[in-house]
Amino acid sequence: MGSIISTAPKRWLILGYRYRWLHLTTDWLAVNPGRAVDYSLTRSVPLGIQSVVSDFDESFRVNNLKAVKATPVLPPERVRRAIATGVFDGGGRCYPCEQEVQEATNLMLNRIADTY
Repeated sequence: MGSIISTAPKRWLILGYRYRWLHLTTDWLAVNPGRAVDYSLTRSVPLGIQSVVSDFDESFRVNNLKAVKATPVLPPERVRRAIATGVFDGGGRCYPCEQEVQEATNLMLNRIADTY
């Protein structure tokens, strides 16, 4: 768990990251200047790492209907590799997928920006 402390008037907010069943979340906890924790203001927001995978899967399927028609589930390790490299290896072919990766990661970045 990493943490970043930022100050705000009359409160300190502690921002932490943690993994919860492979879902990355951002956790907020309010602390008064006297170090008393205000649990009424705690908040945990999923960042959407898993959403990137499902958003990529959906976009890739739409753009490559013939290639994935007989494939009910794309192999997760290939999807992760495609997100990292911009190329999906499947069926003996390499499919460029930079557009799908950008769409999926931008949705996650928008969620992160909305958190702050």
